Amino acid sequence: LFYGIYSNLDYENNFRFTIAYETQPQKKLPREMEQHLIPPRNYAVFTAKGPLPESLVNTWHYIYGNWLPNSPYEREKGVDLEVYDTRKLGEASGSVDIYIPLKIVRPVR
Repeated sequence: LFYGIYSNLDYENNFRFTIAYETQPQKKLPREMEQHLIPPRNYAVFTAKGPLPESLVNTWHYIYGNWLPNSPYEREKGVDLEVYDTRKLGEASGSVDIYIPLKIVRPVR
């Protein structure tokens, strides 16, 4: 597995994208590397299925353009994640999971 981490998101939709692998916490890293500690949160998980990058772009548009504005949730502080399973990336029907940190702001119907 490897991850795409979206951090430093602002109100103008600027963000930082980092490609990452999971490791044990390190005390000392090479200067060209950085460590992200991702705290536990409540996440909505979406799966982008099909050829990349079209399926990813379409899923992101759906999440932020349709699903989130019509849900009882707001985006929580934290990072958005894409989780790539390298065993599935070469497949025409491959998939990538997208994790969005959420908090409930309206009662769920």
